[in-house]
Amino acid sequence: MKKKGYIYKIVINNLIYVGSCVDLQGRKITHNFRLKDNERNHKLYQKCRENNINKIELILIEEYDYNDIIELRQKEQHYINELKANLN
Repeated sequence: MKKKGYIYKIVINNLIYVGSCVDLQGRKITHNFRLKDNERNHKLYQKCRENNINKIELILIEEYDYNDIIELRQKEQHYINELKANLN
């Protein structure tokens, strides 16, 4: 039985981050917690802080039915390449 996943992007000025998850709302909460936590030095959070962004919004690209997590990650990689995501 296929599972439902989500491919999303986060846009900061002209920079793009692409991610995937199985719980879109939960992922948004995690991103915002990590942003406020200030312990993560990932490019995404650094750019948010540099631009005084204190709340991350996820933009849904695609709801995707997948068989296993590898398939979901491959779809994510497709969009990373297609959108030329530069914050991943």
